[in-house]
Order: sequence, then C-alpha cells, then structure tokens
Amino acid sequence: MSLLVNHPNRVKEAQAELDLHIGKDRLVTERDILNLPNLQATVKEALRLYPPSPLSAQHLAVEDCTIGGYHVEKGSRVVVNMQKIQRDPRHYELIPFSAGRRGCPGAAFALQVVHLTLASLLHAFEFSTDAPVDMTESSGLSNTKLGPLQVSLTPRLPNHLYE
Repeated sequence: MSLLVNHPNRVKEAQAELDLHIGKDRLVTERDILNLPNLQATVKEALRLYPPSPLSAQHLAVEDCTIGGYHVEKGSRVVVNMQKIQRDPRHYELIPFSAGRRGCPGAAFALQVVHLTLASLLHAFEFSTDAPVDMTESSGLSNTKLGPLQVSLTPRLPNHLYE
C-alpha cells in the first residue's frame, strides 16, 4: 500500500483494471484475481523491492564451494541477502519467500491473501495523504517500515456494498 500511495498513477491504473473487470456494483472475489494482471504485477514488484524477510534462513554448506567468487568451507553458515539479489539488474529471479526445500510453506496462501486484500482496498477506496509516505525500513528479520502508513480513505463504491 505504501508504494502505491507514493505512486498515484499506479493506483489509478489498478482501479481502472478493477472497474473494467469487476465494475462498481459488486465486491472483488478471489476468482477475480486471475483476471487482474496489472494488480498481480504490482504485488510482484512490491515483493521484489520489499520482500517479507530481506535475508534468507541460514543454510549450512555441506561441502566446500565457491559463492560469488568467495571460498566457503564445509560447515559454514550461509545467509543470502534476498533483497539485494532482487534489486540487482543482472538477476531476474523473484524469490520473496525463498525457494526450494527451504521456501516458505505459506507462500501460496500469503499471495492469495495479499492479492485479495489489495484488490479489495483499491476497488473500494480512494487514498490520499498530506505528504509522500516515508519508506525507511526498520532493522530486523522481517521487512517493516519504520513509521506507520497514514492515509485518508474515501469510499468509491455504492453505499450498500459497505454494509
């Protein structure tokens, strides 16, 4: 949401897509998400820039190897900076929930919830702020903003849909 509030043109594009495929006489459902490629791309870009966890879980090197030109001895603990990888223009991998056997088991559910929540908010409300949202990140194992998101919401659908 913070990224979108800072880019009102993207909000308008997403709302136009929602209005085209859903209209303004009903609420978004989970089945609608497949028909919203712009919204899906927006979520992917947000997860690329701000993955839920900027660092992967620790991995144990099971044999001597070379990573990025550095010798890693067997038994060393390796932590991958996923946020750095996803912002590297030479790397085209989206791995916000890690990957493989160590990937987040809740990734599919998380994506369903994020898509539906974002679509519902964008479809139902106009957003406004007095100033750009500060995207400064807090330090820690999860990727959270340092300050809260403060926006004003204005309904954009008929009143009976909010009951």
